[in-house]
Amino acid sequence: MNMGDSKITVIILAAGQSKRMGPKNKLLAPWRGKSPLEYVCQAATGSMCDEIIVVTGHQHRQTSQALSEFKVKFTHNREYASGMASSIKTGVMAASRNNSGAVVILLGDMPGITCSMIDRMIAAGNANKPDSIIVATSESKRGNPLLWPSKYFEELLALDGDTGARQIISKYEDNIVELELGAAARFDLDTPDAFADNS
Repeated sequence: MNMGDSKITVIILAAGQSKRMGPKNKLLAPWRGKSPLEYVCQAATGSMCDEIIVVTGHQHRQTSQALSEFKVKFTHNREYASGMASSIKTGVMAASRNNSGAVVILLGDMPGITCSMIDRMIAAGNANKPDSIIVATSESKRGNPLLWPSKYFEELLALDGDTGARQIISKYEDNIVELELGAAARFDLDTPDAFADNS
């Protein structure tokens, strides 16, 4: 894919309810001096992407306030309780309205992702055929983030439930390009134990 002058949008999914964390919102909880979501936003703003869209939902006011120092756009997913698909759709719809040529979808609870990793995703998109889906891996196991060319936006907008985009990936297996990013591609903070064990 030579994305050339196409706009590249980073979508950060930050709408979830963090049910495994109990009463705390994992995205806003302190971890090594910042919240996981701040780490992710810092990585995105330092990358070569053209715009950043944060999808809010649960505690959307607190989320937008926590990120007030970052140059990001917010879009609110009113259906956040229905699962991840609704957040993907909300973000992709916003990117599509802005004529984005591809999106990099980041999860807000993966603080190990860096700006250079996002840039490597974008570079891999440029280096491969136009319909390539770039999937981050750790020791050959698939994780996040993923880069999706605009060709797939219509199918992403048709997602439903809490399964993410796995069914689309399985449908287009021949178009998958795996990119090894190391442990960060599969490291997330989901539970109080995860915060404690990795503090």
